[in-house]
Amino acid sequence: MDIETLAPLLTGPGSAVLVLLGVIFGVYRVTVRYLVPMVSRIADRHLAVCDALIDKIGNIDRSIGIIDHRLKRIESALPMSIIGAQALTKNGPGCI
Repeated sequence: MDIETLAPLLTGPGSAVLVLLGVIFGVYRVTVRYLVPMVSRIADRHLAVCDALIDKIGNIDRSIGIIDHRLKRIESALPMSIIGAQALTKNGPGCI
């Protein structure tokens, strides 16, 4: 094969394949070098925020449980003549 028959192949489909391989390699390098670490850092920060939120929810839940327990002890200690029969029940006066 001489240069006159190879030139159209190298400037047409051959160069297109080389350009495509170069672009694919560039996208791969950018993805591996920049995007994967960036997504990893974003995911780590998100999970840290979720862990902190779960801890806060747990603390709030424990506080509500303590308050509920104390209110039940206060309710059981008060005589019914003071608070009325339905004052602290679910459907008692003052319910929203």
